[in-house]
Amino acid sequence: MLVITSNMEKKETTNETKIYESTYKEEILNGAYPKLSDSLIAVTIEDDGTVKKVDTSTEWYSYEEKRWANAVILKDESKSYNNGEVIPAFIAFNTTGMWIGKFETGYSGATSTSEAESNKADVSKAIVKPNVYSWRGIQVANAFTVSYNYKRELESHMMKNTEWG
Repeated sequence: MLVITSNMEKKETTNETKIYESTYKEEILNGAYPKLSDSLIAVTIEDDGTVKKVDTSTEWYSYEEKRWANAVILKDESKSYNNGEVIPAFIAFNTTGMWIGKFETGYSGATSTSEAESNKADVSKAIVKPNVYSWRGIQVANAFTVSYNYKRELESHMMKNTEWG
């Protein structure tokens, strides 16, 4: 399992999931700073869609400038990345507030729209990152099951209207 240690402060442990707080803190947030579990990697997203791991002791987000704090969950947690390297996956939420997938849920491995049409509750096919084929034809019950089972230790689930508002 990937463990984030550099430039992160250990803050609390709940249900065996370690929660870390970025050492960079933007004053405008008034204490509501981004927190990451040991499964989340802090990243920046360039204008061209390139995702890079960041040094969280430096300015990696700015809510005043509308550059949001972003994080990813690695599809292959056996890999590790250095600051500035390109993180090949995107999805996450946890802790105070919540982390939300920034892109539409895609169907991993699909190379066409028709291949992305599946009504199976196969969690291994869920992927949230740019430039992938959107998962189509899935019933709400199966979408719920996939979302719920994606990362149970991070309390993953399909977003409800009450959470969005």
